[in-house]
Amino acid sequence: MNPESPSCREPSPHRTVAVNRICGATPRRVRVRGAVVSHRFRSRGTHRPWFGASGPSVSPRAGKKGGERLGRLFAAFVRGRTALACAARVEIAVGNRVGMIDLMTVHGIVDRHGKGGITVGHVVSHVIGLACLPPDMPVADAEVEVLIVGGGPVGLTARALLERWGVRTLLVEKHAELSPFPRSRLVNARTMEIYRQLGLADKISADAFAPEYGRIRFRDTLYDRDFATAVMVGINAPIPESPVIGVVTSQDRLEPTLLAAADAEVRYGVELIDLVEEAESVLAVLVDRQQGEENGEQNGEGSGEETRVRARYLLAADGANSTVRQRLGIDTTGPGAIADATTVVFDADLNRWCADQPAGVYFTAHGSFLPLYPEGGWAWIVPTPEDAASADWPALVSRALGSSADVRAEVLRVQHWVVNAFVAERLRHGRILLAGDAAHAIPPAGGLGMNAGVADVHNLCWKLAGVLRGWAGPGLLETYETERQPVAHRTLRQAVTNAQLMFQAQNRRHDQLQTGEAAPAQIELPWSDQYFAQLGLVLGVIYHSDAVLTDDSTPPESSDTGTDYIPTAKPGHRMPHLWLTRDRSTLDTFGEGFTLLTADPAHWEQHSTAPWPLHIETLPDEHTDLCGLSRHGALLIRPDGHIGARWPDRPPSDSTLRNALTTITRSTPT
Repeated sequence: MNPESPSCREPSPHRTVAVNRICGATPRRVRVRGAVVSHRFRSRGTHRPWFGASGPSVSPRAGKKGGERLGRLFAAFVRGRTALACAARVEIAVGNRVGMIDLMTVHGIVDRHGKGGITVGHVVSHVIGLACLPPDMPVADAEVEVLIVGGGPVGLTARALLERWGVRTLLVEKHAELSPFPRSRLVNARTMEIYRQLGLADKISADAFAPEYGRIRFRDTLYDRDFATAVMVGINAPIPESPVIGVVTSQDRLEPTLLAAADAEVRYGVELIDLVEEAESVLAVLVDRQQGEENGEQNGEGSGEETRVRARYLLAADGANSTVRQRLGIDTTGPGAIADATTVVFDADLNRWCADQPAGVYFTAHGSFLPLYPEGGWAWIVPTPEDAASADWPALVSRALGSSADVRAEVLRVQHWVVNAFVAERLRHGRILLAGDAAHAIPPAGGLGMNAGVADVHNLCWKLAGVLRGWAGPGLLETYETERQPVAHRTLRQAVTNAQLMFQAQNRRHDQLQTGEAAPAQIELPWSDQYFAQLGLVLGVIYHSDAVLTDDSTPPESSDTGTDYIPTAKPGHRMPHLWLTRDRSTLDTFGEGFTLLTADPAHWEQHSTAPWPLHIETLPDEHTDLCGLSRHGALLIRPDGHIGARWPDRPPSDSTLRNALTTITRSTPT
């Protein structure tokens, strides 16, 4: 049969592709399962146009690079000619080595519009790479580009971001299901901007509380009137600095939306128990706890089936007690565990005290009360009592509500947890990167923790995609820690300050009541702007790294921007929100590559930017002054929305833009 014929045979459950000679390699048989190969290819050294007598010589000991190089040559020949109709996954066995290919996302061939196809060349590329692995390299059961450990909001967001770039991922989560507890409560404006890029903002807003819940109230008991209150800026009402508004919602309401945002595989009840860093990959040992329980085994170290997954990179988003961080021996700085807390989820009718004065949190002398969902449900958060194991939680909730309340509380679940406060000393260890609580545990006061984690992966995922797709050098990943670790330290300081200020208000009121002092109806909160108006921390993050080209000799601004946010288009800053059209913001132009904003696109279109993904957007003339540009100037915006470079006027040379992209991405394009 003509190997270039476009015809395909009828599907069959099992077909074998024999590769009898791979440039001198020992003959091997390759099994392709769960797939239909349209043609049977046989290379006996006679098809010179495919491999060529003068082609690269690859031995079984040449390593993975050589195999992938040869595979790409073959893939280039057959790509577009011979399609592989297949199931979702193909298993390739070469000798005793087995590799799995997720054909729905391999090499990003199937784009986000569902177009494209998988070619035999891509399968053969993996076959040859597998055949040429060093003989002493451990065998993996599956291979992916990025293994994500941890299925909370941070890990799920990373999965969605990487899928947008066509990066093959596997996410594993040790718990058997999505979080059943509310946990994180606040999605701030910057995080909602990121979710707007992913097309999720409307869904998240629809499931969240109305904006009027973006307020904090202080009361003696839940049924008393407020003695202090403050709004959450950017949550309770729209702000001109952003096209979106943050929301009050619960983590268990957010996670299903994030899970549905991508198609990449997620395995629940699967725990990472060991990992090995290799020269060009990470080998992770996983254990399926759910399978162990189904087989009647005890939930111990050896329960369930063990599998090995090899990944080009590993992203650890596995929480404050991160197994990955501990395995790597990465220390932390900061107070550490600062308190034990308990969350009691209960159901009760509290509308008579709260419906006309809604809030995201009610701080009382007997703990904090939080409405969970628009349709009902409450959480009560208190310091964990010493007798927590035997505590009568329904009675404790009723007592906290007050005897005058006459409300029956039905306790649904109780969770004990530790309030941690630290930052990891390193966010990167070779091919392993930490994000979210694994990188920094932030106390809950102010709702900063989850949002900081989402910003972590928003900063990281475009860099991973660039390295994996070849338009960025590995050195770009060094800027992840350089840019995000200072933000983590600043966020931790602000959260600790938030907690101290909150307790000061409660303690002051408590002292007034204890001493019999006539308590005023209202207590002024002179620090409320510092606690609740954190736009400087939310929108004013500044990055200083080699991935930012400064345009003058101005000393770097202070890392503590305070509460004020002043929009600016200086390199390192988040690009300000400006309306390009009635419904389209400057922030809507970012995410899928670099963006060049200029009022004179024709002048810049002549600049060559291959191989970088870049598009040019027209900046209305009325915005050039705010951006510090003449009509011929331009801003180079990174995929994460931060300004990478600025040229106030026309570029000095035709290579200006190309040189900037080369420097920012640490690449050496040909």
